Amino acid sequence: MTGHRRRRDRVLTRFAGVLVATGAMVATAFVVASPAGASVAAPTATISGWAATAPLSTARARHTATRLADGRVLVAGGVSSKAVLSSSEVYDPGTGTWQAAADLPVAVADAAAVTLPDGTVLVAGGAGTATELYNPATNVWTVGPPMPEPTYSTTFAATLPNGHIFVLGDIAAEYNPANRTWRALGAAPAMTRPSNNDTTMLASGDVVTLRAMEYSCCMPGAPMTGPSVYHWATDTWTTLPVPPVNPGDRNVTVAALPNGNVMLGGGVLNYLWFPQSAGTVMEVDPTTGSWTIDAGTLYSGDVLVSLPNGSILATGGSSTADVDHVYSPTARTWADVPGRNSDHATLTPLANGTVLAAGGYSDRNYDSSYVVLQNQAAIFTPTPTSTPPPATHHIGDLDNATAASSLRKWQPRVTATVLDATGRAVSGATVSATFTSHKGTLTCVTATNGTCTLGGFSLGRSTLSTVLRVTNVAKASSTYASIANSDPDGDSNGTTITVKRT
Repeated sequence: MTGHRRRRDRVLTRFAGVLVATGAMVATAFVVASPAGASVAAPTATISGWAATAPLSTARARHTATRLADGRVLVAGGVSSKAVLSSSEVYDPGTGTWQAAADLPVAVADAAAVTLPDGTVLVAGGAGTATELYNPATNVWTVGPPMPEPTYSTTFAATLPNGHIFVLGDIAAEYNPANRTWRALGAAPAMTRPSNNDTTMLASGDVVTLRAMEYSCCMPGAPMTGPSVYHWATDTWTTLPVPPVNPGDRNVTVAALPNGNVMLGGGVLNYLWFPQSAGTVMEVDPTTGSWTIDAGTLYSGDVLVSLPNGSILATGGSSTADVDHVYSPTARTWADVPGRNSDHATLTPLANGTVLAAGGYSDRNYDSSYVVLQNQAAIFTPTPTSTPPPATHHIGDLDNATAASSLRKWQPRVTATVLDATGRAVSGATVSATFTSHKGTLTCVTATNGTCTLGGFSLGRSTLSTVLRVTNVAKASSTYASIANSDPDGDSNGTTITVKRT
Protein backbone atom coordinates (compact mmCIF):
# COMPACT_ATOMS: atom_id res chain seq x y z
CA MET A 1 0.00 0.00 0.00
CA THR A 2 1.23 3.45 -0.75
CA GLY A 3 0.61 6.69 1.08
CA HIS A 4 -1.95 7.82 3.61
CA ARG A 5 -5.27 9.35 2.66
CA ARG A 6 -7.87 11.32 4.53
CA ARG A 7 -9.90 9.03 6.77
CA ARG A 8 -13.37 9.21 8.09
CA ASP A 9 -14.98 7.04 10.74
CA ARG A 10 -18.48 5.65 10.55
CA VAL A 11 -21.35 7.65 11.96
CA LEU A 12 -24.84 6.59 12.98
CA THR A 13 -27.63 7.79 10.70
CA ARG A 14 -31.36 7.17 11.03
CA PHE A 15 -33.53 6.07 8.13
CA ALA A 16 -37.11 6.65 9.23
CA GLY A 17 -36.38 5.33 12.72
CA VAL A 18 -33.98 2.56 11.66
CA LEU A 19 -30.50 3.08 13.08
CA VAL A 20 -27.84 2.34 10.46
CA ALA A 21 -24.05 2.48 10.85
CA THR A 22 -22.63 4.41 7.91
CA GLY A 23 -19.23 5.20 6.48
CA ALA A 24 -17.46 7.43 3.99
CA MET A 25 -18.26 7.23 0.30
CA VAL A 26 -15.80 8.16 -2.36
CA ALA A 27 -15.72 8.37 -6.14
CA THR A 28 -15.85 5.16 -8.12
CA ALA A 29 -16.05 4.19 -11.74
CA PHE A 30 -19.05 1.92 -11.59
CA VAL A 31 -21.07 2.42 -8.40
CA VAL A 32 -24.77 1.61 -8.63
CA ALA A 33 -26.44 3.47 -5.76
CA SER A 34 -30.20 3.87 -5.70
CA PRO A 35 -33.22 3.92 -3.42
CA ALA A 36 -35.06 0.65 -2.92
CA GLY A 37 -36.95 -0.46 -5.99
CA ALA A 38 -35.18 1.85 -8.43
CA SER A 39 -33.92 0.31 -11.66
CA VAL A 40 -30.30 1.04 -12.47
CA ALA A 41 -28.28 -0.36 -15.36
CA ALA A 42 -25.05 -1.95 -14.18
CA PRO A 43 -21.89 -1.54 -16.27
CA THR A 44 -19.97 -4.74 -16.90
CA ALA A 45 -16.40 -3.48 -17.33
CA THR A 46 -13.77 -5.06 -15.09
CA ILE A 47 -11.62 -2.65 -13.11
CA SER A 48 -8.52 -4.28 -11.57
CA GLY A 49 -10.32 -7.16 -9.94
CA TRP A 50 -13.81 -5.69 -9.43
CA ALA A 51 -16.52 -6.06 -12.08
CA ALA A 52 -20.09 -4.85 -11.65
CA THR A 53 -22.84 -7.43 -12.00
CA ALA A 54 -26.64 -7.09 -12.01
CA PRO A 55 -27.94 -5.04 -9.05
CA LEU A 56 -30.14 -6.31 -6.27
CA SER A 57 -33.84 -5.70 -6.76
CA THR A 58 -33.93 -3.98 -3.35
CA ALA A 59 -31.24 -1.71 -1.94
CA ARG A 60 -30.31 -3.02 1.48
CA ALA A 61 -27.69 -3.12 4.20
CA ARG A 62 -27.14 -5.28 7.31
CA HIS A 63 -28.53 -8.28 5.42
CA THR A 64 -27.33 -11.87 5.19
CA ALA A 65 -25.70 -13.48 2.14
CA THR A 66 -25.20 -17.23 1.98
CA ARG A 67 -23.82 -19.51 -0.72
CA LEU A 68 -26.26 -22.33 -1.37
CA ALA A 69 -25.27 -25.92 -2.07
CA ASP A 70 -25.79 -25.38 -5.83
CA GLY A 71 -23.48 -22.34 -5.89
CA ARG A 72 -26.17 -19.64 -5.95
CA VAL A 73 -26.25 -16.95 -3.24
CA LEU A 74 -29.25 -16.20 -1.02
CA VAL A 75 -29.57 -12.60 0.24
CA ALA A 76 -32.15 -12.09 2.98
CA GLY A 77 -33.45 -9.36 5.29
CA GLY A 78 -31.49 -6.26 6.24
CA VAL A 79 -32.68 -2.67 6.30
CA SER A 80 -34.01 -0.35 3.63
CA SER A 81 -34.39 3.41 3.94
CA LYS A 82 -37.72 2.84 5.65
CA ALA A 83 -37.79 -0.39 7.61
CA VAL A 84 -36.31 -3.76 8.50
CA LEU A 85 -36.80 -6.07 5.52
CA SER A 86 -38.41 -9.49 5.17
CA SER A 87 -37.66 -9.80 1.46
CA SER A 88 -35.04 -12.14 0.01
CA GLU A 89 -33.52 -12.78 -3.41
CA VAL A 90 -31.13 -15.26 -5.03
CA TYR A 91 -28.10 -14.53 -7.24
CA ASP A 92 -27.08 -16.98 -9.97
CA PRO A 93 -23.34 -16.63 -10.76
CA GLY A 94 -23.86 -18.58 -14.00
CA THR A 95 -26.20 -15.98 -15.48
CA GLY A 96 -25.19 -12.96 -13.38
CA THR A 97 -28.83 -12.29 -12.49
CA TRP A 98 -31.06 -12.02 -9.40
CA GLN A 99 -34.45 -13.65 -8.82
CA ALA A 100 -36.95 -12.82 -6.10
CA ALA A 101 -37.35 -15.45 -3.36
CA ALA A 102 -40.04 -15.92 -0.75
CA ASP A 103 -40.28 -13.48 2.16
CA LEU A 104 -38.93 -14.38 5.58
CA PRO A 105 -41.58 -15.07 8.25
CA VAL A 106 -39.88 -12.46 10.48
CA ALA A 107 -38.12 -9.35 9.14
CA VAL A 108 -34.56 -9.31 10.44
CA ALA A 109 -31.35 -7.27 10.30
CA ASP A 110 -27.84 -8.00 11.63
CA ALA A 111 -28.56 -11.74 11.51
CA ALA A 112 -26.22 -14.50 10.33
CA ALA A 113 -27.04 -17.26 7.87
CA VAL A 114 -25.38 -20.58 7.11
CA THR A 115 -26.16 -23.46 4.75
CA LEU A 116 -26.90 -26.67 6.66
CA PRO A 117 -25.75 -30.16 5.60
CA ASP A 118 -29.16 -30.93 4.05
CA GLY A 119 -28.99 -27.79 1.86
CA THR A 120 -31.44 -25.66 3.84
CA VAL A 121 -30.37 -22.30 5.23
CA LEU A 122 -30.53 -21.29 8.90
CA VAL A 123 -30.97 -17.57 9.71
CA ALA A 124 -30.39 -16.67 13.36
CA GLY A 125 -29.66 -13.60 15.48
CA GLY A 126 -30.62 -9.96 15.21
CA ALA A 127 -34.25 -10.58 16.22
CA GLY A 128 -34.28 -11.92 19.75
CA THR A 129 -34.60 -15.70 19.89
CA ALA A 130 -36.23 -16.04 16.46
CA THR A 131 -34.68 -18.31 13.83
CA GLU A 132 -35.81 -19.07 10.29
CA LEU A 133 -35.13 -21.90 7.83
CA TYR A 134 -35.15 -21.63 4.02
CA ASN A 135 -35.58 -24.55 1.64
CA PRO A 136 -34.03 -23.60 -1.75
CA ALA A 137 -35.69 -26.56 -3.47
CA THR A 138 -39.20 -25.39 -2.62
CA ASN A 139 -38.53 -21.65 -2.09
CA VAL A 140 -40.26 -21.87 1.28
CA TRP A 141 -39.34 -20.26 4.62
CA THR A 142 -40.38 -21.79 7.93
CA VAL A 143 -39.97 -20.67 11.53
CA GLY A 144 -37.10 -22.50 13.19
CA PRO A 145 -36.58 -23.53 16.82
CA PRO A 146 -35.88 -20.53 19.08
CA MET A 147 -32.38 -19.77 20.32
CA PRO A 148 -31.74 -20.42 24.04
CA GLU A 149 -31.29 -16.69 24.73
CA PRO A 150 -32.09 -13.56 22.70
CA THR A 151 -29.44 -11.77 20.66
CA TYR A 152 -29.90 -8.49 18.84
CA SER A 153 -26.35 -7.54 17.87
CA THR A 154 -24.42 -8.31 14.68
CA THR A 155 -24.26 -12.10 14.48
CA PHE A 156 -21.65 -14.58 13.23
CA ALA A 157 -22.39 -18.18 12.25
CA ALA A 158 -20.28 -21.02 10.84
CA THR A 159 -20.36 -24.80 10.58
CA LEU A 160 -18.23 -26.73 13.09
CA PRO A 161 -16.34 -29.89 12.08
CA ASN A 162 -19.01 -32.01 13.83
CA GLY A 163 -21.74 -30.55 11.59
CA HIS A 164 -23.23 -28.38 14.32
CA ILE A 165 -23.64 -24.62 13.81
CA PHE A 166 -21.71 -22.14 15.98
CA VAL A 167 -23.60 -18.86 16.43
CA LEU A 168 -22.19 -15.80 18.16
CA GLY A 169 -24.12 -12.63 18.88
CA ASP A 170 -24.68 -11.23 22.36
CA ILE A 171 -24.38 -14.88 23.40
CA ALA A 172 -22.61 -17.98 22.13
CA ALA A 173 -24.81 -20.93 21.14
CA GLU A 174 -24.69 -24.14 19.13
CA TYR A 175 -27.38 -25.55 16.87
CA ASN A 176 -27.69 -29.27 16.10
CA PRO A 177 -29.37 -29.62 12.67
CA ALA A 178 -29.96 -33.36 13.17
CA ASN A 179 -32.41 -32.93 16.03
CA ARG A 180 -33.17 -29.18 15.60
CA THR A 181 -32.04 -28.28 19.11
CA TRP A 182 -30.02 -25.42 20.57
CA ARG A 183 -27.71 -25.22 23.54
CA ALA A 184 -25.98 -22.23 25.08
CA LEU A 185 -22.21 -22.61 25.19
CA GLY A 186 -21.04 -22.61 28.79
CA ALA A 187 -18.32 -20.46 30.29
CA ALA A 188 -18.33 -18.07 27.32
CA PRO A 189 -16.89 -14.61 28.09
CA ALA A 190 -19.19 -11.61 27.98
CA MET A 191 -19.63 -10.47 24.37
CA THR A 192 -19.69 -6.76 25.20
CA ARG A 193 -18.24 -5.28 21.99
CA PRO A 194 -19.98 -6.86 18.97
CA SER A 195 -18.98 -5.47 15.58
CA ASN A 196 -19.09 -6.46 11.93
CA ASN A 197 -16.48 -8.97 10.78
CA ASP A 198 -14.92 -9.27 14.25
CA THR A 199 -15.00 -13.09 14.28
CA THR A 200 -13.48 -15.81 12.10
CA MET A 201 -13.30 -19.60 12.02
CA LEU A 202 -9.94 -21.35 11.69
CA ALA A 203 -9.25 -24.43 9.56
CA SER A 204 -9.31 -26.46 12.79
CA GLY A 205 -12.88 -25.38 13.49
CA ASP A 206 -11.87 -23.21 16.44
CA VAL A 207 -13.29 -19.68 16.45
CA VAL A 208 -11.42 -16.44 17.18
CA THR A 209 -13.44 -13.36 18.16
CA LEU A 210 -12.66 -9.80 19.28
CA ARG A 211 -16.05 -9.02 20.78
CA ALA A 212 -15.10 -10.10 24.32
CA MET A 213 -11.97 -7.90 24.43
CA GLU A 214 -11.90 -5.47 27.35
CA TYR A 215 -10.70 -1.89 26.92
CA SER A 216 -9.74 0.90 29.31
CA CYS A 217 -12.26 3.67 29.89
CA CYS A 218 -10.54 6.63 28.26
CA MET A 219 -10.58 7.79 24.64
CA PRO A 220 -9.18 6.01 22.84
CA GLY A 221 -9.62 2.89 24.91
CA ALA A 222 -6.57 0.65 25.19
CA PRO A 223 -7.01 -3.13 25.10
CA MET A 224 -6.66 -4.84 28.47
CA THR A 225 -7.31 -8.37 27.17
CA GLY A 226 -6.69 -10.09 23.86
CA PRO A 227 -9.00 -11.95 21.50
CA SER A 228 -10.98 -14.97 22.71
CA VAL A 229 -10.70 -18.45 21.20
CA TYR A 230 -13.48 -21.03 21.30
CA HIS A 231 -12.12 -24.59 21.16
CA TRP A 232 -14.97 -26.62 19.75
CA ALA A 233 -13.52 -30.07 20.51
CA THR A 234 -13.33 -29.35 24.26
CA ASP A 235 -16.13 -26.77 24.45
CA THR A 236 -13.80 -24.35 26.21
CA TRP A 237 -12.67 -20.74 25.81
CA THR A 238 -9.22 -19.20 26.20
CA THR A 239 -8.05 -15.59 26.06
CA LEU A 240 -5.00 -14.57 24.03
CA PRO A 241 -2.42 -12.01 25.21
CA VAL A 242 -2.99 -8.27 24.75
CA PRO A 243 -1.94 -6.98 21.29
CA PRO A 244 1.42 -5.16 21.30
CA VAL A 245 -0.18 -2.15 19.53
CA ASN A 246 -3.69 -0.78 19.97
CA PRO A 247 -5.65 -2.19 17.00
CA GLY A 248 -8.42 0.35 17.62
CA ASP A 249 -11.19 0.46 20.18
CA ARG A 250 -13.90 -0.21 17.60
CA ASN A 251 -14.50 -1.48 14.04
CA VAL A 252 -11.51 -3.86 14.13
CA THR A 253 -11.96 -6.75 11.68
CA VAL A 254 -10.27 -10.14 11.42
CA ALA A 255 -9.45 -12.76 8.80
CA ALA A 256 -7.87 -16.20 8.94
CA LEU A 257 -4.48 -16.60 7.23
CA PRO A 258 -3.25 -19.76 5.50
CA ASN A 259 -0.54 -20.23 8.16
CA GLY A 260 -3.20 -20.60 10.87
CA ASN A 261 -2.74 -17.10 12.26
CA VAL A 262 -5.46 -14.43 12.44
CA MET A 263 -4.96 -10.97 10.94
CA LEU A 264 -6.39 -7.83 12.60
CA GLY A 265 -6.86 -4.46 10.87
CA GLY A 266 -9.15 -1.60 9.93
CA GLY A 267 -9.76 -0.39 13.50
CA VAL A 268 -10.62 3.10 14.71
CA LEU A 269 -9.10 5.02 17.63
CA ASN A 270 -12.09 6.81 19.12
CA TYR A 271 -11.04 10.38 19.92
CA LEU A 272 -14.68 11.49 20.21
CA TRP A 273 -14.95 14.32 17.65
CA PHE A 274 -11.81 13.35 15.76
CA PRO A 275 -11.64 9.55 15.39
CA GLN A 276 -8.49 8.30 13.71
CA SER A 277 -7.59 5.16 11.82
CA ALA A 278 -5.52 2.80 13.94
CA GLY A 279 -3.78 1.81 10.71
CA THR A 280 -1.59 -0.96 12.11
CA VAL A 281 -2.00 -4.45 10.69
CA MET A 282 -0.99 -7.35 12.92
CA GLU A 283 -1.51 -11.07 13.27
CA VAL A 284 -1.71 -13.44 16.21
CA ASP A 285 -0.96 -17.13 16.49
CA PRO A 286 -4.04 -18.54 18.27
CA THR A 287 -2.05 -21.53 19.51
CA THR A 288 0.93 -19.76 21.07
CA GLY A 289 -0.54 -16.28 21.55
CA SER A 290 2.47 -14.66 19.86
CA TRP A 291 1.87 -11.42 17.93
CA THR A 292 3.52 -10.14 14.73
CA ILE A 293 3.29 -6.64 13.26
CA ASP A 294 2.66 -6.90 9.51
CA ALA A 295 3.58 -4.50 6.75
CA GLY A 296 1.26 -1.74 5.57
CA THR A 297 -1.56 0.30 7.04
CA LEU A 298 -5.32 0.15 6.43
CA TYR A 299 -8.12 2.70 6.39
CA SER A 300 -10.64 2.86 9.19
CA GLY A 301 -13.53 0.55 8.44
CA ASP A 302 -11.59 -1.70 6.07
CA VAL A 303 -13.09 -5.19 6.20
CA LEU A 304 -10.68 -8.13 5.89
CA VAL A 305 -11.83 -11.03 3.73
CA SER A 306 -10.00 -14.35 3.30
CA LEU A 307 -9.94 -15.08 -0.42
CA PRO A 308 -10.05 -18.65 -1.77
CA ASN A 309 -6.49 -18.31 -3.13
CA GLY A 310 -5.14 -17.59 0.36
CA SER A 311 -4.69 -13.84 -0.01
CA ILE A 312 -6.57 -11.22 2.05
CA LEU A 313 -8.80 -8.50 0.58
CA ALA A 314 -9.24 -5.27 2.57
CA THR A 315 -12.26 -3.38 1.26
CA GLY A 316 -14.87 -0.80 2.25
CA GLY A 317 -12.65 1.52 4.30
CA SER A 318 -13.03 5.29 4.65
CA SER A 319 -10.76 7.38 2.45
CA THR A 320 -10.96 10.18 -0.09
CA ALA A 321 -9.43 7.81 -2.65
CA ASP A 322 -11.44 4.73 -3.59
CA VAL A 323 -8.77 2.11 -2.94
CA ASP A 324 -8.90 -1.50 -1.78
CA HIS A 325 -5.89 -3.61 -0.84
CA VAL A 326 -4.83 -7.23 -1.38
CA TYR A 327 -2.34 -8.92 0.95
CA SER A 328 -0.06 -11.74 -0.19
CA PRO A 329 0.79 -14.03 2.76
CA THR A 330 3.66 -15.51 0.72
CA ALA A 331 5.35 -12.19 -0.06
CA ARG A 332 3.97 -10.53 3.13
CA THR A 333 3.18 -7.39 1.10
CA TRP A 334 0.09 -5.39 0.15
CA ALA A 335 -0.97 -4.21 -3.32
CA ASP A 336 -3.47 -1.43 -4.07
CA VAL A 337 -6.45 -2.10 -6.36
CA PRO A 338 -9.28 0.30 -7.32
CA GLY A 339 -12.13 -0.02 -4.83
CA ARG A 340 -15.88 -0.16 -5.29
CA ASN A 341 -17.18 2.58 -2.99
CA SER A 342 -19.35 0.57 -0.63
CA ASP A 343 -19.43 -0.02 3.10
CA HIS A 344 -21.20 -2.86 4.92
CA ALA A 345 -21.72 -4.85 1.74
CA THR A 346 -21.89 -8.59 2.24
CA LEU A 347 -18.87 -10.44 0.81
CA THR A 348 -19.52 -14.04 -0.21
CA PRO A 349 -16.85 -16.38 -1.65
CA LEU A 350 -18.17 -18.18 -4.73
CA ALA A 351 -17.36 -21.70 -5.89
CA ASN A 352 -15.08 -20.45 -8.70
CA GLY A 353 -12.78 -18.53 -6.33
CA THR A 354 -14.30 -15.08 -6.87
CA VAL A 355 -16.18 -13.01 -4.26
CA LEU A 356 -19.66 -11.48 -4.58
CA ALA A 357 -20.21 -8.09 -2.90
CA ALA A 358 -23.84 -7.07 -2.52
CA GLY A 359 -25.67 -4.06 -1.11
CA GLY A 360 -24.32 -1.86 1.66
CA TYR A 361 -24.35 1.91 1.77
CA SER A 362 -22.34 4.85 0.58
CA ASP A 363 -22.00 8.56 1.35
CA ARG A 364 -21.76 10.51 -1.90
CA ASN A 365 -21.00 13.80 -0.15
CA TYR A 366 -17.82 13.21 1.79
CA ASP A 367 -18.40 16.15 4.15
CA SER A 368 -22.04 15.36 4.90
CA SER A 369 -23.84 12.56 6.72
CA TYR A 370 -26.23 11.86 3.81
CA VAL A 371 -26.10 8.17 3.18
CA VAL A 372 -27.34 6.24 0.17
CA LEU A 373 -28.35 2.62 0.56
CA GLN A 374 -27.13 0.61 -2.39
CA ASN A 375 -28.51 -2.13 -4.57
CA GLN A 376 -25.20 -2.50 -6.38
CA ALA A 377 -23.42 -5.84 -6.65
CA ALA A 378 -19.97 -6.66 -7.96
CA ILE A 379 -17.60 -9.60 -8.41
CA PHE A 380 -13.99 -9.51 -7.20
CA THR A 381 -11.62 -11.81 -9.08
CA PRO A 382 -8.28 -12.32 -7.32
CA THR A 383 -5.21 -11.94 -9.48
CA PRO A 384 -4.15 -15.43 -10.56
CA THR A 385 -1.25 -16.55 -8.42
CA SER A 386 1.53 -18.83 -9.43
CA THR A 387 2.15 -21.89 -7.31
CA PRO A 388 4.07 -20.63 -4.28
CA PRO A 389 7.52 -22.06 -3.73
CA PRO A 390 7.59 -24.95 -1.26
CA ALA A 391 8.07 -23.99 2.37
CA THR A 392 11.67 -24.40 3.53
CA HIS A 393 13.55 -24.22 6.79
CA HIS A 394 17.18 -24.15 7.83
CA ILE A 395 19.52 -23.77 10.78
CA GLY A 396 19.80 -20.08 11.65
CA ASP A 397 22.20 -20.38 14.57
CA LEU A 398 24.27 -22.89 16.55
CA ASP A 399 25.46 -21.97 20.03
CA ASN A 400 27.65 -24.22 22.21
CA ALA A 401 27.97 -24.61 25.94
CA THR A 402 29.59 -27.05 28.34
CA ALA A 403 28.83 -28.30 31.81
CA ALA A 404 30.82 -30.38 34.28
CA SER A 405 29.14 -33.66 35.12
CA SER A 406 31.83 -34.67 37.63
CA LEU A 407 35.47 -33.97 38.44
CA ARG A 408 36.52 -36.24 35.60
CA LYS A 409 33.76 -35.74 33.05
CA TRP A 410 32.09 -32.90 31.11
CA GLN A 411 29.01 -32.55 28.96
CA PRO A 412 28.81 -30.76 25.60
CA ARG A 413 25.59 -28.98 24.65
CA VAL A 414 24.57 -27.19 21.45
CA THR A 415 21.45 -25.08 21.03
CA ALA A 416 20.12 -25.06 17.48
CA THR A 417 17.78 -22.40 16.11
CA VAL A 418 15.54 -23.30 13.15
CA LEU A 419 14.14 -20.56 10.91
CA ASP A 420 11.92 -20.50 7.83
CA ALA A 421 12.75 -18.77 4.55
CA THR A 422 11.46 -15.43 5.90
CA GLY A 423 13.57 -15.65 9.07
CA ARG A 424 10.73 -16.58 11.40
CA ALA A 425 11.18 -19.17 14.14
CA VAL A 426 9.98 -22.69 13.28
CA SER A 427 8.46 -24.72 16.08
CA GLY A 428 7.97 -28.48 16.03
CA ALA A 429 11.02 -29.18 13.85
CA THR A 430 13.05 -32.30 14.68
CA VAL A 431 16.80 -31.60 14.58
CA SER A 432 19.07 -34.64 14.13
CA ALA A 433 22.82 -34.42 14.73
CA THR A 434 25.93 -36.45 15.53
CA PHE A 435 28.86 -35.72 17.83
CA THR A 436 32.39 -37.00 17.35
CA SER A 437 33.40 -39.10 20.34
CA HIS A 438 29.80 -40.23 20.71
CA LYS A 439 27.99 -43.10 19.01
CA GLY A 440 24.59 -42.71 17.38
CA THR A 441 22.36 -39.80 16.41
CA LEU A 442 20.79 -37.36 18.87
CA THR A 443 17.54 -35.48 18.24
CA CYS A 444 15.59 -32.61 19.73
CA VAL A 445 12.34 -30.81 18.82
CA THR A 446 12.20 -27.02 18.56
CA ALA A 447 9.99 -24.99 20.88
CA THR A 448 7.84 -21.99 19.89
CA ASN A 449 10.97 -19.80 19.73
CA GLY A 450 12.53 -22.19 17.20
CA THR A 451 15.25 -23.55 19.51
CA CYS A 452 16.17 -26.89 21.04
CA THR A 453 19.29 -28.32 22.71
CA LEU A 454 21.35 -31.35 21.73
CA GLY A 455 23.95 -33.14 23.86
CA GLY A 456 23.87 -33.85 27.56
CA PHE A 457 26.06 -36.98 27.39
CA SER A 458 29.35 -37.19 29.28
CA LEU A 459 32.90 -37.20 27.93
CA GLY A 460 36.13 -37.86 29.79
CA ARG A 461 38.40 -34.97 30.72
CA SER A 462 40.99 -36.29 28.31
CA THR A 463 38.66 -35.42 25.41
CA LEU A 464 39.36 -31.75 24.79
CA SER A 465 36.66 -31.11 22.19
CA THR A 466 33.90 -32.63 20.09
CA VAL A 467 32.27 -31.57 16.85
CA LEU A 468 28.51 -31.50 16.28
CA ARG A 469 27.20 -31.98 12.73
CA VAL A 470 23.55 -31.40 11.88
CA THR A 471 22.45 -34.29 9.66
CA ASN A 472 18.78 -33.39 9.16
CA VAL A 473 16.00 -31.04 10.22
CA ALA A 474 12.51 -32.50 9.64
CA LYS A 475 9.29 -30.49 9.64
CA ALA A 476 5.93 -31.48 8.19
CA SER A 477 5.00 -29.63 4.96
CA SER A 478 8.44 -28.02 4.76
CA THR A 479 11.79 -28.92 3.18
CA TYR A 480 15.15 -28.77 4.93
CA ALA A 481 17.36 -26.36 2.94
CA SER A 482 20.79 -27.15 4.37
CA ILE A 483 22.43 -24.84 1.85
CA ALA A 484 20.84 -21.91 3.72
CA ASN A 485 22.33 -22.89 7.10
CA SER A 486 24.09 -19.97 8.75
CA ASP A 487 25.27 -18.56 12.06
CA PRO A 488 25.11 -14.80 12.68
CA ASP A 489 27.78 -14.80 15.42
CA GLY A 490 30.27 -16.72 13.28
CA ASP A 491 31.15 -19.51 15.74
CA SER A 492 29.86 -22.12 13.26
CA ASN A 493 28.81 -22.47 9.65
CA GLY A 494 25.27 -23.45 10.66
CA THR A 495 25.92 -27.13 10.03
CA THR A 496 28.94 -27.99 12.20
CA ILE A 497 30.25 -26.46 15.42
CA THR A 498 33.14 -27.37 17.70
CA VAL A 499 32.47 -27.61 21.42
CA LYS A 500 35.61 -27.28 23.57
CA ARG A 501 36.02 -28.46 27.12
CA THR A 502 36.25 -25.63 29.61
